[in-house]
Amino acid sequence: MATITPLQYAKNYWDMQVPIVDDATEKVKEWVTVRVDSYRLSADEAAMKDFMSKARPRLDQKDGKQRVSESLTVFVKTSEGADETKTYADRFALAENAKDPFYGKGSPEDVQVTLQLAVRFGVIQPTREAIQAYCDTDHLGLDCNGFIGNYIRHGLQKEPWHVDPTKSDRSIQANSLINSIMAHGMPVSSVEEIVRAPSRSYVLALVDAATGRIRDSKDSPVGHIMITEPGPILYRPWQVWAGGFGGVNYNNVPALRVVESTGKHNMVSSLKRSGFEGLVSSEYLILEEDKRRHFTIFTVHRGSKAETVKVRIAAVPGT
Repeated sequence: MATITPLQYAKNYWDMQVPIVDDATEKVKEWVTVRVDSYRLSADEAAMKDFMSKARPRLDQKDGKQRVSESLTVFVKTSEGADETKTYADRFALAENAKDPFYGKGSPEDVQVTLQLAVRFGVIQPTREAIQAYCDTDHLGLDCNGFIGNYIRHGLQKEPWHVDPTKSDRSIQANSLINSIMAHGMPVSSVEEIVRAPSRSYVLALVDAATGRIRDSKDSPVGHIMITEPGPILYRPWQVWAGGFGGVNYNNVPALRVVESTGKHNMVSSLKRSGFEGLVSSEYLILEEDKRRHFTIFTVHRGSKAETVKVRIAAVPGT
């Protein structure tokens, strides 16, 4: 089975296939394409509770003292291009997949489950326009480690989309903290390592500029993590400055294609769409490396925000 890249995985969100299902027959009437690219850092509790309240009359009901359950069958097109179905017999099983998109942690398949059932439950009208409007009002989406964790677990490691990790599972997943994702990788100490292994993907994490400490979800400003697309290293001109590789008058710097889910603040105009957009791809330029005792801090120009930031870099395992 061919390895899917971060950019290819992102396109499953950008070109999300959602089935319109006949509720009486549980047959797919048509598939519609919507774009799911909103940034969601914390749960939309109101939207999630509204959705789950609509599931309650359909699952886990009691007939006298006997528990009865109407099963719900869902249809997905996986990130690998396969058509699959899954049948839920209780709300707890459904919640394992359907709640994640409201928290910014849903895989492409999770999002498909949530959207198609939202239509069946009457939360959304059964039209492409209504489904797209629901996505664009920021009810569901992705945060930074939600995208990368889902990509590594499902896109790269091929773990089934409908199986949640156990509590003892310490592998990378959508809920993994930034520090945990970075710790699973091989730290990069020089740009030469990237140039020599262009077919790998790398994760970049924002750091405190003075100490080099990786910022995480509880920090202020909050941490952020991004992932690169494998492929040939390109070189771009950069304004002459007294720093960077080669010093003054040396202005060709390595460029990496990066995929990330990030907040809308300072998003460059070319990437703006709904006002809630967050899952984007842009070019990052590596401007400088600062070797410390135990790690290297890289100065990079961040294409999505047109700003210069400090990061640490690690190679993604399995790439």
